Parts: sequence; C-alpha cells; structure tokens
Amino acid sequence: MRLPPKDPAELKLVRFVFAADLEHGVTIAGAALAIAVTAGSDAGAAAVLDGAALVDNAALAVLQRVALGLAGCDYEIRCLVTDSSGLKHLVAATLPVRDMH
Repeated sequence: MRLPPKDPAELKLVRFVFAADLEHGVTIAGAALAIAVTAGSDAGAAAVLDGAALVDNAALAVLQRVALGLAGCDYEIRCLVTDSSGLKHLVAATLPVRDMH
C-alpha cells in the first residue's frame, strides 16, 4: 500500500490492518516492524519508526507512529505479525516524505 506523503516535521500514525488475513477468532499475538529506504538516501531511517508498535486486536490492526524522515526519500515499512494460531502475515507500506511548505 502507498501512504499519503508526510512532511519531515509531522508525526503520523500508520495503521496496518490484518482483518482480511486472519481466520475468525484468531488474534494478533505479536508484531515486528522493519523499515528500509527505497528511494533517496537516509542513514538514519530507523528513527522514522517512533516508539513501539501497538497491537489493536479489536480492529485486528497494528498501529505505528512515524516521525522525521528526509524530504525526497521513500521508506518501505514492513509489518510482520504472528497470529494466535502461529501463522505469520505481512503488510508493507511505502511512506513518501516530502517538504510540504
């Protein structure tokens, strides 16, 4: 999925939804997030993930705050969850960071 552009000064919340991937009655047991630069160059890309991810089992989603980033860079954020039955599911999102002034 492609997210709307974010300015480096903004702090946003990204929602990774797994409802369509999980069987009825299954919940998200854990989540691991990773980030990589897919366009541009940013040696500090890990700082874009702001804090720990939050699992929302009511919505079967994972919430992650994103901050900073360098204008002109695109970041791929990968959210890999393990469900309560032991299966793993992946949702990836591209986050473009652009100056909005």
